[in-house]
Amino acid sequence: MFLLSSGSLPVAAGRNFFDYEGIEEGARILNIKDLELVMLPEWDVERSPLTPSNADWSETPKIGPAELALHLKTTPIRVHSLHVNRDLGVMLSSQNPTLQKRASQVLQENLEAARNLYARLLVIHLWHTYDRNVQLEKLTYPVLKTAALYPEIKISIENIPLSDPDLTSFQAWQILNQLLPPQHGFTLDLNWASLHQSFPQLLEFLPRIMNVHVHCQLICTPQGYQLSPLTGNLDISSALRKITSTGYNGYVTLELKGARGTDDFQRAIALIKKDVPGL
Repeated sequence: MFLLSSGSLPVAAGRNFFDYEGIEEGARILNIKDLELVMLPEWDVERSPLTPSNADWSETPKIGPAELALHLKTTPIRVHSLHVNRDLGVMLSSQNPTLQKRASQVLQENLEAARNLYARLLVIHLWHTYDRNVQLEKLTYPVLKTAALYPEIKISIENIPLSDPDLTSFQAWQILNQLLPPQHGFTLDLNWASLHQSFPQLLEFLPRIMNVHVHCQLICTPQGYQLSPLTGNLDISSALRKITSTGYNGYVTLELKGARGTDDFQRAIALIKKDVPGL
């Protein structure tokens, strides 16, 4: 199933990416109803984002997961996957008890919002990208403990960048493959796979991949428009065809960066649907 990430969707309506009121407007303009809802840390009323942001937190609108879920339930939008606040991995990795407690709150708030929206997938960033000593078992335990209260929702861990010199993306997924109960799995982000040149290795976990993030930019070449990763040189079109040729039937989620308006979204959606017939 094709999903559109809400992370940049307001841009299709001529709004800033953090303008949550633009989610419904952008979806209506593009005639899209099926979304992955991204809970932005820019909306957090308590603190500014712990991860890099292009927005001035003091000027962004503020809304919590529960309030946003209630709002979206009044619209035609269908949320199939909910992407937890990207700061979660930083909080889980922190030695600060306040941040650790906040991680638990964020996770539970997002799981509750997912339940209220009837979303069945929760995408998370499990670790801090710049942590030099990632302890996967320690990070996974509190996530699974909280997720057990929401048995209808599957946890999907994304292959975000790693800075641990002793851990590759493939090795991280090998360890998580043993730690995660069978109902949970992975989100394969093609941009991060391109960054670490890990796409062929991560495909070994295809039976547990639940979501493919087509995290990309739209570029114009002499041959026409193409989808390109922001880092590295992975051929996104070939990667999508290789994934779907295996019989993959999970989510394919467009995360379009640098879009200039509605036309860019329409071109990107058309390119994905060309590579993945039947979406």
